[in-house]
Amino acid sequence: MKVAFVNHTFAESNGQGRVNSRVLRAAVDRGWDVTAIGSKLSDELRSREGLRSIEIVPARAAKGNLLGNYSFAARAERVLRRQSHDVVISNGGMLHRPVDLCLCHFVHRFWIRNDQHAYRSRGGLYGSYQWAYSKVGCRWEADAYRKAKSVVAVSELVRDQLINDVGIDAGKITVIENGIDDAASRPTDAAENLRRELGIAPDAFVLFFAGELRTPRKNFDVLLQALKRLPQDVVVIAAGAFDGGPYRKLVSDFGLDSRVHFLGHRNDVCNLYAAGDVYVCMSHYDPFPIVTCEAMAVGVPVVVASTVGSAGTVLRHGCGVVINDPRDAQALADACRQLQLAPERRAAMKQNALAAAEHMSWRAKCEAYLQLIESTRDAPRRADRDQVSQRQVLSQAS
Repeated sequence: MKVAFVNHTFAESNGQGRVNSRVLRAAVDRGWDVTAIGSKLSDELRSREGLRSIEIVPARAAKGNLLGNYSFAARAERVLRRQSHDVVISNGGMLHRPVDLCLCHFVHRFWIRNDQHAYRSRGGLYGSYQWAYSKVGCRWEADAYRKAKSVVAVSELVRDQLINDVGIDAGKITVIENGIDDAASRPTDAAENLRRELGIAPDAFVLFFAGELRTPRKNFDVLLQALKRLPQDVVVIAAGAFDGGPYRKLVSDFGLDSRVHFLGHRNDVCNLYAAGDVYVCMSHYDPFPIVTCEAMAVGVPVVVASTVGSAGTVLRHGCGVVINDPRDAQALADACRQLQLAPERRAAMKQNALAAAEHMSWRAKCEAYLQLIESTRDAPRRADRDQVSQRQVLSQAS
């Protein structure tokens, strides 16, 4: 089978890039004739036998903006017109031509209405640009999902948003959550060494956070507000780039300098989750953060907001607590305090998390993708279905 994957990034640098690179690798291992069309491919994929890679380099003036996305789509579509494929796979509104399988990692039509969107939270030229970016994204994504044969939503949250906010037929949506790596191969002493290096007392209760700290979407503010309400033996470890962000000053303003440890960007964050007694993710909107499942994979209970795509997984497997309102610092503080005072409850959540992780491997997720790709190959496009239905109506009328 000849398959073309189109995405800006095929690398482990973010959730979308990780999904694409893992599924791409699985397709090559299956023996398919695979072409990757993108701006960034990892060196490992680029040198992989059986994979044809085509790099799309946007014009220098167009990098990282709407013009860059439009340029990428135009160039990728020219490549696709010169080739024949059984299945074309893309992400969101990345292409302006119909594709067979469209992956959804983020719903612009939902995010643009959120009160934390940059248009409302920051304003100015930056906010206006982000509003324009989201408005264009809304139009492109709706067109892409409606034209695609099948759509993958990375969580139940995203599926519901596609149905309710974008108007996509529920029958064409398949939920495939992101996967996790086998935790058994990770070093067991990295987390202990981290606590020791940071000078954290052995009996301290650690809340772990990993995410981008330059913008408010990950909602690190509410974790700091909750920390103010918690005893002095509760501390926070935060992994993620923060230079230029507001949180250093906020920590000082709150008087929490000795209780918040910023790690900066870390490539080894997968080895560090076990340094926390609880993992916290209170994002205003996060379609499916892999970090929560990576924490579960090493048996760390999680506290998440209902606006986080993995909240359904947490509830289903009983491995954490879900907070209804991501802005409710008191509810977050109460949940963390209850877990601190209930080691037996945390132990049960740990066992539930480890059991859940066995069903969340990348191997299982990639197999689900490959099966869907195979079934999509044989499904008619929507335009073809409409023509068939029209012919049937005309035939019955005659």
